[in-house]
Amino acid sequence: MTAAERVFHADSVSVLDQSRLVRAGRVDIPPMLLAATNVADIAWSFLGADAADWFAARSKTSHHRAFQERRDTALALIDPDSDWSGLRGVPGGHAVIESWQDRRAALEEYRSRLHEGVNGCPAPEQVLSSLLHMHANRLLGIDRESEAEALAVARAAVRAHERRAEKGGSP
Repeated sequence: MTAAERVFHADSVSVLDQSRLVRAGRVDIPPMLLAATNVADIAWSFLGADAADWFAARSKTSHHRAFQERRDTALALIDPDSDWSGLRGVPGGHAVIESWQDRRAALEEYRSRLHEGVNGCPAPEQVLSSLLHMHANRLLGIDRESEAEALAVARAAVRAHERRAEKGGSP
């Protein structure tokens, strides 16, 4: 199995685990916010600290309203720099983070393979959009609008936390 296939497998297992948690009532995070937390975690796991730059390079779109409608909750849940303390603080948050562990390892391995690859291997930053698209298909179904909203929510939350850290204040 290639590194990319391991990512797809681990992400599928993570999505199934999260879906089971939601169906069992152990996680009560709205689908959009659950997807956005996953987007941020995938980006952070795959790009490391460069994830903030990747989000910064994405333009604010009309989907930014999805963030504005959920701003407080999104900022509480989506904070990878705090080791996801907000997500850990909600019922089922620990279980969601646990579901990410194998995916995180697979993403790190894949990134490493891309870095050590032969000429012509794409840069991880070029691959991330495809990984996020496939994840959205698994978690949200084939729904480009919801996918774009989840990305916008993750982007805005990460950017708000980054600005807060730069200024030493609140987002």
